[in-house]
Amino acid sequence: MKLIALALMFLACGFAHANLITVVNLSGKVSSIIPTQQEEEHVFKKKTYPTKTIFKTKEKSFVQIQYLGINTTIGPNSEVQITLPNSKKETHSMINLTKGKIRSWSKKNQGKLYIHSKSAAIGVRGTDFIVTYNPINRISSLLTLRGETEIQKRPDSEIFDDEDITLPEQEVLRNELDSYQKNFVKPGELSSSYPGEQLTTNAIKISNEQFNVLLKNTTLAKESSPSTTDASESIPHAPKLTEKEGVFEDNTDKILDGGYFDLNTGFYISPPNDSGVIPKEYGEIDQVTGEYIPPKGLILDPLKGFISVVGESIEKLKEIRNKLNRKLENEIFELKEKADLSAEIKSNYRYQNYSYERFFLVPNRITKTDIHQINIKGKLQHNTFSNKRYDWRPSLFGSLSYNSRRSNEEAKRNDEAFFGGSLQFKRKFLLFKKMANFSFTPRMKLSFRDLNNESDFDYYSRELNFRTSFNTYYSGLKQLKFKLNYTTFESYQSQQLGKLFSFSTEIDFFKTRQFELSSSISLGHRDYNQEQAVMNSTSIDLLLYNIARKTDLEMKFKTQNLFYDHSQTIKEWNSSLTIDRRKGPFLKYYIQLNFESISGFGRAINLDGLASEVGLKGFF
Repeated sequence: MKLIALALMFLACGFAHANLITVVNLSGKVSSIIPTQQEEEHVFKKKTYPTKTIFKTKEKSFVQIQYLGINTTIGPNSEVQITLPNSKKETHSMINLTKGKIRSWSKKNQGKLYIHSKSAAIGVRGTDFIVTYNPINRISSLLTLRGETEIQKRPDSEIFDDEDITLPEQEVLRNELDSYQKNFVKPGELSSSYPGEQLTTNAIKISNEQFNVLLKNTTLAKESSPSTTDASESIPHAPKLTEKEGVFEDNTDKILDGGYFDLNTGFYISPPNDSGVIPKEYGEIDQVTGEYIPPKGLILDPLKGFISVVGESIEKLKEIRNKLNRKLENEIFELKEKADLSAEIKSNYRYQNYSYERFFLVPNRITKTDIHQINIKGKLQHNTFSNKRYDWRPSLFGSLSYNSRRSNEEAKRNDEAFFGGSLQFKRKFLLFKKMANFSFTPRMKLSFRDLNNESDFDYYSRELNFRTSFNTYYSGLKQLKFKLNYTTFESYQSQQLGKLFSFSTEIDFFKTRQFELSSSISLGHRDYNQEQAVMNSTSIDLLLYNIARKTDLEMKFKTQNLFYDHSQTIKEWNSSLTIDRRKGPFLKYYIQLNFESISGFGRAINLDGLASEVGLKGFF
């Protein structure tokens, strides 16, 4: 019996040790916070630490740890929390990267690992890789050294949430990575997650020179120590660039293979267009650490890009700085402050060969006439309060529509201005271990039109809307949405209040790096001026990404029917094609074509019309 007891004790001790984090090497100032103490203490070599321990390193410091067959180096100026699986359902260890950089490696088919930062979710198994996260510009980057890794951009709503980052459950991370939008990254390739972008960047090869130096630097510190990677695991040579790679058409904005990766800011410095190699005037690589060194006289700022430190008088330096910043145009972000204020602006010119007035779903005054219209719309939103569970966001919005055909009476009647405000309350939670939210938004809007054709705005309508919505991620980043809308409205026509109630559901069928396909169905009831109608509508939305460089294409199809209680019906069919091109992270310009058909049974309504639109969209 004593032998059995001793054997059980030995197995228990071995199991306990296997679920601990062991420090195998360190240099400089390294501290830890274990869950039971919540106070920082110095880290010592060969000491073990429990799951959920937080490790912090200072400048010129690093620490190497081992756990469950995984080796992880935490580089200088970094903060990391390590969580080990504590049940059979949890198959992966997890790293919460709050700031800085890590390198991790393990044997083939071992070391299942999730890495989580503010802007990215990363999944790996039996690979060698480097992950960086800069909390100032909130850019996450993944560089694969061996094997294959996958990275998924996290939603901007989470990236811009100023609450302290916390590690979600494994199921949540698994769902984020269970998406066709994730990006696979092979040896020598880099992919990054930038705020404001829809997806992570396409994987791009870094320079052979930097790749080979980073392979040897397992400490991520200035003084590299001998590699602790298992010698039985061969590490491939840096991927070779073919003659066709690295040289493209003459386009100064083109991002090319063979550039340098800055581990501190997360920026990728692309070579000039006429060469697949970075010239020395663009900077160089530290031959010990593999880190990027900017040109003399310049520093690389995480928000502003390259800035001069010796003044603007040196024209050559200014020219180099401008060339480098032109390459970083899409990577530089002016991030929101703690009191988060955002704005959306849309301006366009629209031509259509028809005119009508839409009064709360019902089209009136349909006329075949040419309309030339200029529209300006804007929205201002303030993130007043936000934490892990709640959001509170007031907003103001407005619009102005002006028609250039002043001699046309029907065109003048379409001059319109409206403004209003809303207040959104949102509750965030997990539903069956998937992200979900519930929101309630009251909204007030006042509209004015040139009803008397006197080039003057008159009162047109007032509406008060209450919207309740529920959103959940049912698979990866594919969403299922439900909305309830209740609107009361009043118009210039009478003092009677109208009522409009609707229920809609929207589902994402596909979400990949190339396209999205979604559909929505709505049912509603309209009651106004002793007249009641039932409404139903169906829409399909197809979005194709990058059909050309920075260019997306969107196609929408929508049908709507209004059934009145005295055997009258209004049927509508609408289709649109939109091509937009991104200019930097916050600006788009677009062209849109639209076809609309309206027919009425029991009402004198008939329209087949075409419209075209060109404009700009800005997000600040």
